[in-house]
Amino acid sequence: MRFVTNSNKESLEALLKNNIDKCTRVKAAIAYANHDNMRLFEACLRYNKPLDFYGRIDYTVPISPEILKWFLNQKSANIQCKLVANILHAKVIWWQGAGAYIGSANLTDRAWFRNIESGLFLSHSELIQNNMIEELDGFFDSVDEKALRLTSEIYEEQEKLYRKWHDIDRQKRKLEEEFEKSGLFPKLTSVFDTNIKTSDAKKYALFHKEWND
Repeated sequence: MRFVTNSNKESLEALLKNNIDKCTRVKAAIAYANHDNMRLFEACLRYNKPLDFYGRIDYTVPISPEILKWFLNQKSANIQCKLVANILHAKVIWWQGAGAYIGSANLTDRAWFRNIESGLFLSHSELIQNNMIEELDGFFDSVDEKALRLTSEIYEEQEKLYRKWHDIDRQKRKLEEEFEKSGLFPKLTSVFDTNIKTSDAKKYALFHKEWND
């Protein structure tokens, strides 16, 4: 079992690279996905791994229309997208035969590289030892029962909503700029900005001062 966060070596990008070739199939239930992060989908296509993707669907367009269109264009029984209305909020990626990630990260560049996210990765042997293979099977079966298969009609409806949200986002960006101009809060860009050496130096300096005192 390993702790996964985008500020250490056990990042989601590293997990994808280390497990995609070893797995037999990928099952993923991820509520939100943006077209700026197609890594999981494209890796399944490149390594010829069957993919069952479950995303959320509601009026906010949680899955980018570009992603929905990508799935429709595949026209393959091995690359499937299904959508659960309103209640899906999971973030689970199961590389069957290799291991599973269960955590907080959505399928977006922001979640994979900038946000403070956390989760656990369990290897295939750990899943077996903890009787979690059946648990994961049961989870995905339950999600599948509530899911709708992606259709061109669903894509078109979500794409129309997406255009409307685009106009609203312009107004939101203006509010964000006003918030940042206030100067009341520091602007943090990424956990990668944390300098480990600087942090260690500060700890040593504090220890040295306390020792001298």
